[in-house]
Amino acid sequence: MSGPREVAQRTAGNMLNDASRDYLGLIAAGLGLSISGLEMVGGVLLAVGGGALVAHVRRKQHPEHERFAWWFTLVAAVFFATLAGMASPHLFPEWPPQILMALAGVASRGLVLFIIKGMDTLVSDAPGIVRRVVEALLRDRGGQP
Repeated sequence: MSGPREVAQRTAGNMLNDASRDYLGLIAAGLGLSISGLEMVGGVLLAVGGGALVAHVRRKQHPEHERFAWWFTLVAAVFFATLAGMASPHLFPEWPPQILMALAGVASRGLVLFIIKGMDTLVSDAPGIVRRVVEALLRDRGGQP
């Protein structure tokens, strides 16, 4: 007859064994998502579908980025969906996380283009920005710009 300690050890071993077989759940937990693995996959698929839909509809608006925009949008959809899945319990706890993940996927194309445009502007305007910051610092300290 086994005692309570042996039963507890067997139960804990069975739980760890079951958890280690749920690879999707482990991936979701590793990404910081508090949802099950299947919910994560569903949200990511919705996000990729939304991102692909928007990328297809808007493909002629930015032909200079078309070569990499399709795949980059899909990768961005997964990235932004993961962030939305992590934020969903804090922002909208009553909503299913897949809704925010899908919305993040739809917004991914616009977010990618916004980031590209912002980085292009920042790189081209960096010398002027640094010059204005230095002038402002010198002016505040009473020096000559």
